[in-house]
Amino acid sequence: MFWLTNLSHVSMLQLYVTAYDRSFDPADVRATTATVTVIVERNAAPQIQNKNGYIHSMSEGVGLDYVIMKINAIDPNPADSQNGMLVYRILESNATAKFDIDQSGNIRPRVSLNGLQPASWTFNVQVSDMGIPPMSDTTSVNINLQRIGGPRFNPSTSVFNKDENMLINEVLTRLQVEDLTPDGPIAYEIRGDGLGGIYFKLEMEGNQAVVKLNKSFIDDSNKTPFYKIRVQAYRVNNPNVFAEHIITCYVNRNPNAPVFNKTGDYVFDISENLPINALIGVVFASDVDQGSNGEVRYSIDESERSPSYLRDYFALNEFNGRITVIEDLTKDSSTFQYQFTVIASDRGVPVKSDRRRVTINVSRNPNPPQFINLPYRANLTENDAIGTPVIQVTARDDDGDQVFYKIRVAPPSSLYFKINNVTGQITTSAILYDDNVESHVITVEAFDSSPASRTASATVEIFIQRNPNGPYFINNPPYATTISEYIENGSPLDVQVRAEDDDHYLSNSGILRYAFESFEPPAAQDLFEISETTGQIRVATPLYGDLNNRPLKVNMTIKAFDKSATPKTATTSVVVNIVRNTAAPRFFNNCPKTAVANDRDPANVYLTEVSAGDPDVNVTLNRNTPNAQFEYSLAGGENSYSRFFSIRQDGTIYTKQLLNLPNLVEGQPIGVSDVSS
Repeated sequence: MFWLTNLSHVSMLQLYVTAYDRSFDPADVRATTATVTVIVERNAAPQIQNKNGYIHSMSEGVGLDYVIMKINAIDPNPADSQNGMLVYRILESNATAKFDIDQSGNIRPRVSLNGLQPASWTFNVQVSDMGIPPMSDTTSVNINLQRIGGPRFNPSTSVFNKDENMLINEVLTRLQVEDLTPDGPIAYEIRGDGLGGIYFKLEMEGNQAVVKLNKSFIDDSNKTPFYKIRVQAYRVNNPNVFAEHIITCYVNRNPNAPVFNKTGDYVFDISENLPINALIGVVFASDVDQGSNGEVRYSIDESERSPSYLRDYFALNEFNGRITVIEDLTKDSSTFQYQFTVIASDRGVPVKSDRRRVTINVSRNPNPPQFINLPYRANLTENDAIGTPVIQVTARDDDGDQVFYKIRVAPPSSLYFKINNVTGQITTSAILYDDNVESHVITVEAFDSSPASRTASATVEIFIQRNPNGPYFINNPPYATTISEYIENGSPLDVQVRAEDDDHYLSNSGILRYAFESFEPPAAQDLFEISETTGQIRVATPLYGDLNNRPLKVNMTIKAFDKSATPKTATTSVVVNIVRNTAAPRFFNNCPKTAVANDRDPANVYLTEVSAGDPDVNVTLNRNTPNAQFEYSLAGGENSYSRFFSIRQDGTIYTKQLLNLPNLVEGQPIGVSDVSS
């Protein structure tokens, strides 16, 4: 079995079914074939009709069996197939709790709609088929409930803000209920406990209930911040049928806050020698309100003072805002500035306030150190050792205090240097070749020895010369050697190509690598290889056999380069002379020779012997190679006279078979000559 969804582009399938008998004799087997055509039904999405028409208004008193509306949907697929079977559902969970939809698309109330809030409901209905995968469509539904029953306030709540000086009999609001099913006159009352019924009253003006202030807010000793007034409207002939409106009235008890006479911060500059109880300054704020609402008190915000112990040295008068010194300021010689926030608060309910920042600057140790001989610049190389002097900085103090020095910690640059805290001499404290930056900038701080120490800073720029030295070759370059063409593949040449670099051997500038730069002839580049790290040259492929690449001399250029970001290089040449086959074998002076054989001679009859030699045996690099070795053979093919003779590798010539030579006259000699090549 397989799912036809795997063949989504196919709408019709044809199957061929063959039936045959089971005769034992294959020649007697009979068969017949039938064609089966399968029409594949593809799933098409259902469609909701008249999507803009699902709006319905009805009474809130309808029953649970009332059909509010019907969602009409069609599906192109047959109704009796899974693709054509439709399922309806309401998507929003809050609407599902109040309304239901059956599988015919009929929407009904799920609960009683009487008093259901809100009166207007909008939600989405989805219709889906049961295909694989399912297809669906969605529409929006709007249901409006028409209210029936008793009177209703619309809205049912209201909120007001009033000053506490609101006048008695001043109107707060006017109310009137909606009564869609009138059943006699409507009466209004303020009901419930609390102060709402004391401070407010209700008067009728026609059909409107007018809520007015009945008692002044100022008379409320509790300073209540807000009042709740519960207004009920009920039928005179049936008080149990009523509506309710809740009024919340917030009272602005203290309308104005104190205001400082200065818009910005208060800043006072004083000497550390100011005597105890001396006046530093005055902060002042005013409040236009009357009575306790206009009385201003001053305080320090405990959460906004720096340093936290400043109350040990200063006092703020609660009533007049005067700030005075209460302790010897020289005891806190390291603090130059005190900051705190003053709060000016009235005594109203609720309390209102204003805030200002106060800064007290204390003059101590008036002259900070001053650097001289600026700017500070120095040059180093990356090879300089730890402890190398860089530069000396100097600062003076006009107060006569001794000056000390330190390097501000700001990695990575500050990690490479240290400073003598007394002399200001800067030296290296780490190796410099570990990175590639071309300069370091450090900040030196000078501070005096006063208890109220002051500091100054200066920048020092240190330039690092990277890779100052280039490589150079040693061991008497250029280099040359001579090798045999039969040297073993992978063998090293007997020349040691080596370079040195005066940069530090652990730095990238001092680490060398080797590479070929060029070859002459160019085709020889495949014959050799070089070690990147040692410069050792080896044979990369056999030097014999390739008739198209058999140079007698190879001139290669080798470069040595360091691993610096800006590397430097050196080059040298290596000449390799390749000894190849210089001479052919030669027969000695007793050749050519003549021998006589009888046609009746059997095989292996000795006839004569020849001797030869190869001059390459006298060439040292050829002596033990195939270039100095040779073999004997008889010239001529199978159809020549040589087929009757053979030669051994010691030069002996002998008969190979009976001499049944055609057209041979008995007693006639056959000549045999030695041929060298």
